[in-house]
Amino acid sequence: MRKFIPFIFASGKGTRLAPLTDATPKPLLPLNADLSMLDLILCRLITDGFEEAFVNYSYRLDLFEKVKSKYEEKICIHLVEDTSVLGHGGILLKVASLFADTGFVLGINGDTYAGYNLDTLKDAVNPLTDVCIFCDDSLEELPKTLLVSKTQDLLGILKKDGSPYFYSNTPKNPEIIYRNNPGMCVVSTHALKSACNSYDNSFLGFFGENDLFEKLSGMKYKVKVANMKYSEYFSMNTPKDYSRLKTLFSGRHCAC
Repeated sequence: MRKFIPFIFASGKGTRLAPLTDATPKPLLPLNADLSMLDLILCRLITDGFEEAFVNYSYRLDLFEKVKSKYEEKICIHLVEDTSVLGHGGILLKVASLFADTGFVLGINGDTYAGYNLDTLKDAVNPLTDVCIFCDDSLEELPKTLLVSKTQDLLGILKKDGSPYFYSNTPKNPEIIYRNNPGMCVVSTHALKSACNSYDNSFLGFFGENDLFEKLSGMKYKVKVANMKYSEYFSMNTPKDYSRLKTLFSGRHCAC
């Protein structure tokens, strides 16, 4: 499958899960004796026919190398060093040249499992879309922080204080729909290669002020939001989340 290249964001220190993450990156914390969040994500990609994936990391390369070896006969994993933790947008721009022949990067959070629909992913990729973020309105536990137009353009984001931040090219007095963000998107490799020319290796996220999606929108790339019904969804950010997931996955194994 060459149209999408998965990129699993697995760097960062996972400070909210310390001390568990002092020696083990969050996506590699064991949910049971055989399974981590990264295992879940990779097994889903393998099941859907992906033949390669990128994974960034900021520490414990040795543990990521073990994962790479574990799946080497099923999927080719490219490990990307990210010790400075450049942010989702920053790391994609830093390695944009590696995606030249793929078409779209499929961005996946390494601390989240989302049972995506592959047909929905494919349908979202068309000549009028350069970026697409996949929401699911049925996930009521997720806050609706994305500001979206009636034509499904991403216009900005709610800040931590609850006030709206609109991207610089947003029309005045827009009609807004609030959408959630389960953490999955596709980004055109052409757009990434265009934006990387001015990247200075500083931290760059996806959604905030002057982050990647605002930059791409300002460059006239189409940044869209689409609805997707996820078959499963869970994230791991706190000790309570981790305890719940260990109970949920007790005895469960990957099917890949």
